[in-house]
Amino acid sequence: MLRLIQFMDAVSTDWTAKLLYRFLSHPKKHPIKTHESVILAKATACSFNYNGKRISGYQWGQEDRPKVLLIHGWEGRAGNFGKIVEILVSLDYCVFAYDGPAHGLSDAGNTSMFRYAHFVKDRIEKINPKIIITHSFGSVPTLMAFSQLENLNVEQLISITTPYDFRRFLDRTMKNAGISDKTKYKLIDKIEKKDGVDISTLNMQSRAHQLKVKPKITIVHSQDDKVLPITESQKTQKVLPNAKLYALKSLGHYSVLWAEETIDIIRKAV
Repeated sequence: MLRLIQFMDAVSTDWTAKLLYRFLSHPKKHPIKTHESVILAKATACSFNYNGKRISGYQWGQEDRPKVLLIHGWEGRAGNFGKIVEILVSLDYCVFAYDGPAHGLSDAGNTSMFRYAHFVKDRIEKINPKIIITHSFGSVPTLMAFSQLENLNVEQLISITTPYDFRRFLDRTMKNAGISDKTKYKLIDKIEKKDGVDISTLNMQSRAHQLKVKPKITIVHSQDDKVLPITESQKTQKVLPNAKLYALKSLGHYSVLWAEETIDIIRKAV
């Protein structure tokens, strides 16, 4: 596929930008793993309509207990938090998680990272949890919501890996894939026009200055993460108030969610 995109880039930057935007607006659905299915089966499942599509939701624990909201990353799903759910329930929290639009067991279709942000804002506002735990890109819409919403009960945010700057991420991804700058700029233009965003503002430093909610922040990141380098979390930690970073060793981007080191950090934090 990469060679095809590189060939198309040499032939037509317009078509290549359109193809790349399609990839960005159609997240790949990964099969649910057995250990994820086990924890999902213990949930009280629900579904509801969101912008014409069915969303799958999950709740563990009694609703009168302190609430925790789990927010997965791009191409992730609620089941990614399986082991974290278990420890939170054992600590007597009520836990909520959702498969975002076009993710997991929710209806397939097109979405975008920015439309996903609207969904996350809606869930945060509706549930108003005491604690929010995010993975990867899930931290971005959460911080966007914190800059837009007031009167939230959120006391703590735990981000398990986090990006720092969308534009730099896009620059790095395009360069590593051998995509021309001309195509990259056309892709950026398409994103900004279709999603109504200025991607130059999509960075943690910009969001940090706009926060209306300022909870205690814990960041967990593996030093050998090949999807998001730990430098992303290090930069994020410097600009966010009340943030503490735990740098773990020999854990990947997804396996860090199931690591005992991560579970211990969460147990002590909550």
